[in-house]
Amino acid sequence: DMAIRNIVSFIMDTIVIPLKDLETDRFELSRLRRIILFNSTTKANYQSLKDPEEVRLIRKREHTLLQKHNEGKPGRIGELLLLLPPLTTAGNLFIEHLH
Repeated sequence: DMAIRNIVSFIMDTIVIPLKDLETDRFELSRLRRIILFNSTTKANYQSLKDPEEVRLIRKREHTLLQKHNEGKPGRIGELLLLLPPLTTAGNLFIEHLH
């Protein structure tokens, strides 16, 4: 199916290749996944959470862990965080395709 090929191409170009080029380790990947998981991007999503403050604190902790892991590596945290939008978009593309 052409839609799946487009999604896979998007993922390869904007996520897989950059992650490989950055030589991202498991710890960094885990933090990025958790940052996305605990990201409430809309006001409605945020307000519907049972404990939005707890979610915010978890997300902040994941950012801090990622930052500490990359101390002494100027610019790396920025490059990793720039991967968040394509990661989020890829997930949304798959969800849309499944519906």
